[in-house]
Amino acid sequence: MRLIASARRIELLEALMAAQPATVDDLARHLGRSPKTLYHHLRPLVDAGLVEEAGERPTSKRPATIYRLPAARLELDPDDDSSDAREARRKIARSALRSAMNLQERAIEDPSSVLGGRHRNVVLGHRVARLTPSGRTRLSAKLHELYQLLGELHDERGTPYALTLSLAPMPSQDE
Repeated sequence: MRLIASARRIELLEALMAAQPATVDDLARHLGRSPKTLYHHLRPLVDAGLVEEAGERPTSKRPATIYRLPAARLELDPDDDSSDAREARRKIARSALRSAMNLQERAIEDPSSVLGGRHRNVVLGHRVARLTPSGRTRLSAKLHELYQLLGELHDERGTPYALTLSLAPMPSQDE
């Protein structure tokens, strides 16, 4: 989990999802970063199996390694409640929410984005509700279904979309 507790690495994984398969130069152009910076973050992801080398592309100098994701989604072990896992989750939450904010800002500025109506392709929402334990269980099941649906609809030929959800209890006013 510590590997993906970096905003840069989450950004790199998302870029690879959007542009895969891709070389480091492809990813650097996509992200507006230097290839050297990306190598620093990419190597540990490859070593951990989160990214894989998928061949080489000839270039004028030496062949460029092509990278891809072995899976379209990444899940954390829900049963790991160690202090290291909790700290990694905090960092991942920060990184994921920062990434979602950046994607939303870019999408809002993109003239091809459709922000309203039936064909909208950018959605942003925030809702607060008081949930009973049974309501929370129902909601968790629906969120799980949503993630499964997103995986089922995944098509390499399609446009990449990111879905970031955060469900957490709020401090009560009694505290």
